[in-house]
Amino acid sequence: MDGAESGFPWTLYTSIALKGLHWSPETFWQSTPREVCMAFAVNRQMVRPLNRATLDELQHAFPDEGHPQQL
Repeated sequence: MDGAESGFPWTLYTSIALKGLHWSPETFWQSTPREVCMAFAVNRQMVRPLNRATLDELQHAFPDEGHPQQL
């Protein structure tokens, strides 16, 4: 039974827990949907999107070898 039959998005749910949060199958099956959602929300808050200033700093600190630096 997939998400279309049950009304629950199992593919998305398992992908978030196993791939996004790197949970073991044991942890996944012991969790509730609420716990997965809460962990995912906390994880998303911890990882901030890369802004242009940080990208520029990283490009300057770690230039691609053999390519002219573009800033």
